[in-house]
Amino acid sequence: MEKVLLYFAISLCIAATLLYLRRAFEHAPVWGWMSLLFPPVALIYYAVHWERSKKLACFHIVAFSVMLLSTVMAVRAHPFAFSPPLLSNLRIIFAPASYGEPLVLDEQRFPSKNDLKNFESWSDGKFGGKLSGQEMVVETVTLIDGVIRFTQGNGFFAEKQVSIVLGEKGKIPRQHLLVTPDDNDAPDIFILTKNINDELPEVNIVTSGYWMDLTLERGALNAVSGHLRLLLPGGNQSFLTGYFDGFTDELRYEDGEIDRAVHSNATLEHVVSAHLQARLGDQLVVIKGFDNTKFDLNGMYPEGRSTVSFTLFGGMERSETVTLFYSNDGWAVMEQSTSELIAAVKQIRQNPPAAGLYKEETPLVVSVDKSEQLLGKDVVVTLRGGKEREGMLQEITPFVIVIRNTVGTGHVDISIRKREVDSIRSFLSKAS
Repeated sequence: MEKVLLYFAISLCIAATLLYLRRAFEHAPVWGWMSLLFPPVALIYYAVHWERSKKLACFHIVAFSVMLLSTVMAVRAHPFAFSPPLLSNLRIIFAPASYGEPLVLDEQRFPSKNDLKNFESWSDGKFGGKLSGQEMVVETVTLIDGVIRFTQGNGFFAEKQVSIVLGEKGKIPRQHLLVTPDDNDAPDIFILTKNINDELPEVNIVTSGYWMDLTLERGALNAVSGHLRLLLPGGNQSFLTGYFDGFTDELRYEDGEIDRAVHSNATLEHVVSAHLQARLGDQLVVIKGFDNTKFDLNGMYPEGRSTVSFTLFGGMERSETVTLFYSNDGWAVMEQSTSELIAAVKQIRQNPPAAGLYKEETPLVVSVDKSEQLLGKDVVVTLRGGKEREGMLQEITPFVIVIRNTVGTGHVDISIRKREVDSIRSFLSKAS
């Protein structure tokens, strides 16, 4: 509006000036030339010839005043349009607040509906969007500790990741969150992008000024699902849109049981926890935590390791580094890594609570080389040195045998190296 008024005022002032010059040259050329060389002479001309020029003088003065007023309005409304050297003085005079290095605000530009439709057609209905000018297809979604993360890539540093800090709102079983650009308490959003040639990713934080429509619903076990439409401001016009399915931790379930074949630190820690509960029984009071949990898939035989801290009955604090291996049924504990606990386990088994005496029937005793005939049966494995391990003979490989113990609704596998086995006998005892 200010620009239209300015153009109109300039046109009006030019018309009045041309009419004045015509009359000045008709009256005397000297008045015309003096007005061209020094425009304020027009005021003297109007004063001398007021009676015959008062209408034109009023028109000229009004046109000039309107042009001056519209110029002030235009400069104040659009100071950056008056940046060229010839116009910068106008900005200094009429908009001194914008003088020097004025505050530059990014224009609030958001993706359009066409941008979202183009992605939906391109991605064939997959969940994702556009991040930092590049297409993004979300591969994993997790809601852990009140932060929901949408990630592309599975390396140590994700290729692209959008993390929304929900805080306590993330614990609500079902919710609908709507955020507009003028909300003051909008969740913080962390945007991580990593180029191929960069060692570290670039992280940007958006605290407000965005659109978000988020629906979250927790499902059975650790599942979470929902719908997101996130529109971020800026020239890149980043966005995420679609329906998603995710998890509240790194565990995965199959038929209601934890899938031990999944490669994650949470899986290893679950296997170690179940192993300790099975081996220590009532002597285990609480598992306090895990440290340095990691796994290696690069070798011929995948291996894992975790340091677990726990409390035994009587207040004894222990910390054990447990080694794991990967079998046909997934991750399992390497028996030798818990050798320091065998004495406590032995004592528990010799004096189990509320247990009767055991009556041994005639067992079948075989060497480790002939252990195939006991596959799938309950056995007692005698190690060199007289130590024993009990469980169902689950698997026999060229180097190890695997026995299984049932724990609640699940089970824990124990791996024993063949060279450490003295004999294997069928377990036919029953409580009397």
